[in-house]
Amino acid sequence: MSDWKKSTLNPPGLVGDVVAWIREASGMDQPKFALAAGLTTCGTLLGRGVKDYTGQRTNLYTLAVGYTSAGKNAPIQAIQAIMSAMLRDRLLAGKVTSDTALEILLAAYPVRLFLLDEVGHYITSLRTAGASNGHLKTVMPALTECWSCAASAYVGKARAADSNGKWKPPRIIQEPCACLYGTSAPGVLFDGMSEADFTDGSIPRFLAFISETRPEYVAKPAIAFPDELKNALNAALLRLGISPPNGDDIDGGAVAVPVARVVEETQDAADVFEALEELKHAELMNADRGDNVLYLWGKAVENARRVALTVAALRRSKSPRVEKVDAEYSADLVITLIADMIRYVRENVATTKAERVARDIVRCIKRNGGRIDRGELTRLTQKYTRDERADAIDDLLDARQIEIVPTRGTGAKSITVYRLAPAAG
Repeated sequence: MSDWKKSTLNPPGLVGDVVAWIREASGMDQPKFALAAGLTTCGTLLGRGVKDYTGQRTNLYTLAVGYTSAGKNAPIQAIQAIMSAMLRDRLLAGKVTSDTALEILLAAYPVRLFLLDEVGHYITSLRTAGASNGHLKTVMPALTECWSCAASAYVGKARAADSNGKWKPPRIIQEPCACLYGTSAPGVLFDGMSEADFTDGSIPRFLAFISETRPEYVAKPAIAFPDELKNALNAALLRLGISPPNGDDIDGGAVAVPVARVVEETQDAADVFEALEELKHAELMNADRGDNVLYLWGKAVENARRVALTVAALRRSKSPRVEKVDAEYSADLVITLIADMIRYVRENVATTKAERVARDIVRCIKRNGGRIDRGELTRLTQKYTRDERADAIDDLLDARQIEIVPTRGTGAKSITVYRLAPAAG
């Protein structure tokens, strides 16, 4: 893993206070997951209320990626507690199964925080949904568009006329702020991905906070979100002109389009973003030469600006301004996250169909205790052709990643058994 600076785990100002409370309330201390949850929660609280001079808003898509039962879910409970204390719990949402469902939620109120447990399975379903589940396949493009149109408008799909011949116009949602915090085990998230998935721009919109640690669990009583911190956040939001939505709004009443406050930035901050832009450009040039994983840099500057805006607006709400400290913090965070993600992708994502088949075969052998007979392997990899399976096995044998177990049977009674080679196990 890349080196994380202690300062990167502790953003300045009120956002840092929220992150610290999430860590305090969690039974397992996972600072990266707390950071993801804190940034996303604060971005939601600021939703539609502030923007930087380039038009960036505070909507973030974050993923907490870690081992099973390693503390990914505690931040979800903390987010729910914060939003309830801040009188915004009705802004929370779960999984949506179609672009229409997403539109309905955002039309009812344009600020939403989607809490998605085990999002790896969900993302895989969104990416691989076929004709039998066409509605699900529409969700990822809709989420991708929502991420980008927070400063403009989301235009929904046109609908066919009803039985009376009346045309249904598309929903137009002004300045939607769709935020997302999801959890996943790394194997679930990365299994089935290919590097081509990064070229369409959807995955680069997500900031993945990957932790390979499993902290010791410490049982704690439920800790209420402290009044002092709640009051400080409320005061900051009111100074920025952001007040809690009322129930009528969220239930589908007329939702006024707020005039988002422009948060200017200092020249020092602009210089930091310019340097990050140059780094992104250089990495994307390498991606264009065939290294698709580097397309993860595609939304680096936009994400950094969103993080900086979130931190800056709550750090100095009386006279909000993105300063060098905010820009440097956000740039360091995004660079670190992308470096982690690239390493994980290089280790876990196949670049070709042949690599994917080979990795699936190795996974099948591992999950079967380190050895498997040919019949069982065939059953578990039926989605591949006989030739694809045979070629992958030959490549793995040549690379000495697997080996054939010596057997005594001959002829029709012989059974071919594969096992991981000692170095591969």
